[in-house]
Amino acid sequence: MLSIRRRLQPKHQVLVLKCYPPPQKNAIEYKPNSSELSYLLYYASTRRSKLRKLGDFLERKTSTDVHHSRIGIVQITLQIVRALIVKCPRDLPLYSDYVLSILTAVLKSHDATMVEESLATWEIYCAHYDPTSLAADHNHRLQYDEVIDLYTSYASKRAPIPQKGKASIPLAQRYRSLGLKAIKSLVSSEPFQTHNERHLRILVPVILQNLDSDQPKYFSLLRSREKSKEKLDKEAVYRTRQSVSLGRSTDSIEADPEDAAATTADLDQKADEEVAVLALQALRHIFTADDHSHLRAAVHAMLHFIALRHTRAIAHSQKQDLEGDGSYWSEASGLRSKVDTSSSYWSPTPYLGVQSPSEISVTSYY
Repeated sequence: MLSIRRRLQPKHQVLVLKCYPPPQKNAIEYKPNSSELSYLLYYASTRRSKLRKLGDFLERKTSTDVHHSRIGIVQITLQIVRALIVKCPRDLPLYSDYVLSILTAVLKSHDATMVEESLATWEIYCAHYDPTSLAADHNHRLQYDEVIDLYTSYASKRAPIPQKGKASIPLAQRYRSLGLKAIKSLVSSEPFQTHNERHLRILVPVILQNLDSDQPKYFSLLRSREKSKEKLDKEAVYRTRQSVSLGRSTDSIEADPEDAAATTADLDQKADEEVAVLALQALRHIFTADDHSHLRAAVHAMLHFIALRHTRAIAHSQKQDLEGDGSYWSEASGLRSKVDTSSSYWSPTPYLGVQSPSEISVTSYY
C-alpha cells in the first residue's frame, strides 16, 4: 500500500519522505538518511523550480508533526531544512517564507526540545538571508519579525511562556537560555548590521533584563565569567582536535565537585549567571558593529531601558516616604555606568553618551 501511495505522489514529496528513517522506540538521536538526503539536495540544487514545492511540503508536514508532538520527526525536518539552506544559499529568497513558517510552528509549540533543535537552523538562516528580499516583500517581513518576537519572548523575564507541565526555575532558565542563543545568532550575523532599528528596540531591553541584578558587583562577575568561558571553549576545541588526531574519545566529562556539594539555590544562581553571560555576549556583538546608525539605535534603546528603570527607582523612593536608603536608585545608576562603559569599550565607533538617565524621555522613544 505504501509503495502504491508513493507512486501517486509527486517526486519531490517522495524524495523528502525517503529521508526519514523508520520509527524506532527509545531512540536517543534522530538523523535523516544520509544517502537519501544527499540525493534530495542534488535534486533541489539542479531544479530551482522545485524549491518552493519542497518548502511548501516541508511546511505542511511540520505543521502536522508539531500538532501531534512528533518531536523526532520535527528534528529531522529541521536538519533537512538546514542542509537545504547550506546547499542552496543563493536561492534562499525563493523558499525563505517556508523556512520562517516552519520555525514559527516550532516556536509556538513551546516544546524545549524542538525549540533547541531550531537554533541551528535559525543560525544558518541568519547567516544567509538577504535583507533586500525582506524589504521588498511585506508579508515576508512580517514572518521574519514574528520569528524574532517569538525567540525574544523566550529570552524575556517578564513574558511568561505557556507550559504544558508545572513551571519550574530550571525550565524557565532553559527557555531564557534558548532565547538568548537565538538572539546571539541574530545579532552576530552580518546581514543584521543594517536596517534593524526596530529589532534593536525589542532585543536590547530583553538582553538588559537578563543582565540586571541586585548584587553590587554582578556585572563585573559576568565579565570575568565570560572571559573564563571563552578560555574554556578554546581549550575544549583544542582537546577535541587532539583527541581526534590521537584517536581518543572525548565522551567522558569530569563532574564539577563544586556542583556536587552545592545546594539547589546555588545551582539556580549558577545557571542564572550562565544565562546572563549569554546576554552579555549578545550585547557585545551588538556594539561591535561598524554601522553608525546601528550603534546609535542600540545606544538609544539601552539608555531608554535605563531611563525607564530610573523612573521606577524614583517612584520607589517616593513610595518609601523619602526615607529609603536610595539603594534602588544607586542600582539603576550603577547599571547604566557599567553597561555604558562596556558598550563604549566594545564599539569601534565613538558615540555621544548621556550624563544622566533623567535626560532621556521615556515616552518619546516609541
